[in-house]
Amino acid sequence: MAAKIVAEETDKMIIATKQLFYAMEVHKLLHFTNPDMSAVSFAMTIHGLMDYELDQSNGNCSYETDKNLLDDYLKWFCEENAV
Repeated sequence: MAAKIVAEETDKMIIATKQLFYAMEVHKLLHFTNPDMSAVSFAMTIHGLMDYELDQSNGNCSYETDKNLLDDYLKWFCEENAV
């Protein structure tokens, strides 16, 4: 049951991200070669980075890493897809 909920929520997250990316295209805020694929990649990367940062803050990782991974990724993503 838990896996089904996670899958459904992941689908919702990807659909919402696709809608956001299409709106950004229409309003000429960002440009994507393939908005659908970009949305999937973005949503999954953000999800992974948030999980990783949560693990870091809870002490679940035995090594120290860059604390700005999420911010750095967002900055890179916006620069990479700038209009």
